[in-house]
Amino acid sequence: MFDIHTINSGSILTFSIIVLLAFFSIISISIIIERFIFLNRFTININRYKSMFPDKIIDLKITISEKNKKTPFETIILSIIKSSVINRSEMRERLDAQFTEIYLIYHKRINLLGIFAKLSTLIGLFGTVTGMISSFNSIVEKGISTASIVASGISQALITTAAGLIIAIPATFFYEYFNDRIDGEIRKMEIICSELISTLIDKSKNWGALK
Repeated sequence: MFDIHTINSGSILTFSIIVLLAFFSIISISIIIERFIFLNRFTININRYKSMFPDKIIDLKITISEKNKKTPFETIILSIIKSSVINRSEMRERLDAQFTEIYLIYHKRINLLGIFAKLSTLIGLFGTVTGMISSFNSIVEKGISTASIVASGISQALITTAAGLIIAIPATFFYEYFNDRIDGEIRKMEIICSELISTLIDKSKNWGALK
């Protein structure tokens, strides 16, 4: 028979790894739900903005100004309309910092999904390797060659790898999904800002009416 201390230590290690993986799972699910809600709330309707160029820019300014809580993108739009800078390169320099801030806001906590995906796989594999080492050491020490006992030890060791993959696969999927979706949203923002700047440059003679 296996040594009781070996069995207990192996079970404790497996349990500890499962608890850690469960913690990763809870945090990952929380991030996924929170980011879904955030992105659905701040999804950019590019056609709505483009429909207001060039004739309804003042209406857009008034609508955004009257809001108590403005989205990060609405803040950028308002700053462009109010800006006295009508040179495209100078405006681009001003917008770079604001877009960096938006990038950070949209990617908030998403990198944790990528970290948890990698850690879950590695920790699960670590649990499997240590479990198999423990099982084979016991076999060598006790001279046990029964196939069912060997299979039982290996099966228990593989549980941590399976648990790690259960967490890593969806975490990796949503990490890529959110990154692609955010890149799409930021591209839409850049298109809208570019068209707004072009419109304002064309209407530069009437710039004073926008103040």
